Amino acid sequence: ISVTGTPDGQTARCGHSVADITAGMFSLIGILMALRGREQTGRGQFVDVSMLDSMISAMASNYANLLGSGIVPKPLGTAFATIVPYAAFPTKDREIAIAVASEKLWATFCDSIGKPEWIADPRFATNPLRVANRTVLEPAIIEIFRTRTAAEWTAHFKSTGIPCTPVRTLDEVVADPQSEARHMFPVLHHPKAGEIKVTGAPIKFSETAGAIESPAPLLGQHTAEALHHLLGLTAADIEALTAEGVMKQSS
Repeated sequence: ISVTGTPDGQTARCGHSVADITAGMFSLIGILMALRGREQTGRGQFVDVSMLDSMISAMASNYANLLGSGIVPKPLGTAFATIVPYAAFPTKDREIAIAVASEKLWATFCDSIGKPEWIADPRFATNPLRVANRTVLEPAIIEIFRTRTAAEWTAHFKSTGIPCTPVRTLDEVVADPQSEARHMFPVLHHPKAGEIKVTGAPIKFSETAGAIESPAPLLGQHTAEALHHLLGLTAADIEALTAEGVMKQSS
């Protein structure tokens, strides 16, 4: 939170549960590493993952900058501390994010916005200079961007090779053709809710393609199946437990 917020120092929570999700991913990585280790040694082991450790590791570049420079970072809005221009800027109608992360892109960017003189400007000629003079450069970029809509700038920058995108809302991401092409919002049938959209699998395989095939189970939906496969209970055993009120199957 100390590095997320507005440039004037107002902090803000990240828009999703980053610590929980990051720790979950590191847990999965740890489990896979432990399984690989067991294949080689025949021994299992306890996997220890904490949210604190996970966040420190995920923010490795932030801590590298702190440990190397001694400078404690502060909120920068959407801007990037070590690359300029690399942020979301307002346009005539909505924000657009750009990533001008090399000197080649900088030259292309300057030409594409009608500012070729910025290429050799002693204030902006290199990325370190642009970082040092961001309080001059970024307002000048905003002034130019406000002359067109986000859609116009996006089309223009894509034609010149500048990485960019409008800052989209979640519903716009759901409706985006790329999301459909990547099967990221499949439609499933839920026995009570009917047709529902869910988030898809983020990892694709060439040989063992994964997919989300079923919705979240109802309470008790898989109890009988689990007792049969894991504990060897027969159908009669399960019926007896159900009749005695020990377990309840979904209806």
